[in-house]
Amino acid sequence: MTDEFLYCPFCSPESGREIILENELCYCVYDKYPVSTGHALIIPKRHCAEYFKLTSEEQTACWEMVNEIKGILDNEYHPDGFNIGINVNEAAGQTIPHVHIHLIPRYEGDVAEPEGGIRGVIPNKRAYKIKIDENILGKASVSKESKTPELSNQPLTFLYSKNQILELIERADDYVETKRLISNFAEIKKDRVPFYLQMDELDEILHWKLRRQYQRQYRNIIRNTDTLVREVTQTAFKIENDGSFYSIKLKLKTLIKLHGVQIPVASAILALCYPDMFCVIDFRGYRQFFGNAKKYQNYTFQEYFYYWSLIKKKADELGVTPQEVDMAIWQYDIESQAK
Repeated sequence: MTDEFLYCPFCSPESGREIILENELCYCVYDKYPVSTGHALIIPKRHCAEYFKLTSEEQTACWEMVNEIKGILDNEYHPDGFNIGINVNEAAGQTIPHVHIHLIPRYEGDVAEPEGGIRGVIPNKRAYKIKIDENILGKASVSKESKTPELSNQPLTFLYSKNQILELIERADDYVETKRLISNFAEIKKDRVPFYLQMDELDEILHWKLRRQYQRQYRNIIRNTDTLVREVTQTAFKIENDGSFYSIKLKLKTLIKLHGVQIPVASAILALCYPDMFCVIDFRGYRQFFGNAKKYQNYTFQEYFYYWSLIKKKADELGVTPQEVDMAIWQYDIESQAK
């Protein structure tokens, strides 16, 4: 890509084209062929083919304008995220020999799987999974998505056999009710294809998980309708769980569209309906992993994924389900706190 040109659309923009922002060294316009609503281009005024040949003053001016236009797009279009990119030379996809920075607003659901983002410039390199270290049970770990809490010590070393886990579960005060719900949903799944929950079935799960907090959430819970419960749960259950952060986050994020449902309750819905795949996150389990109990509403998708990963590893190791490990941790914490 050279600086030689006969006509440059950025040096001679079309008459009447809206300029969103302008300063001494650069200006911003909406992309003529937008990838998404609000797709903007930040362009230096001086003709220059390659970003790395801009002066430091020009580069600074462009990036300051990126921040300014981001605020405008937030107010105008309320995007859920952004991609920022520059194509440098033909090998990287540059077609106009004049530097321009793409600021592309992103919206929830604009693509089925946004994971990997800008890595998609090479399509088969876009998707990747967060791999769990084989020694993760003995180490504090940092997720690629965000920093995870540090483990308090060697988590789950108190769980050493399948028989011990089953004995802990049988001592739990809600053992019979948990077993009934899991068995009931297993039967319903056989006849209801595709599987979804009805309002009364969701209400059973909410009573089971929230217990005394159910009445506090009642005003939110009654805002759910049969149609909403069916559509949300069917959508969440149809999302394939491939063990990646993205797939699990998407299931949880779908379920919390229900009124009165946050990540702990969403995880309970998954654990009761798919006990061989999921577990419940709650303050007792959190305390056993991280040394302190965390309030109900403060869990993040990253924390659940990390927590689930550890429990899934222990479940596979001992030949039980993640839900059984989770319930054993719950009972172990109750008994430990009573000592």
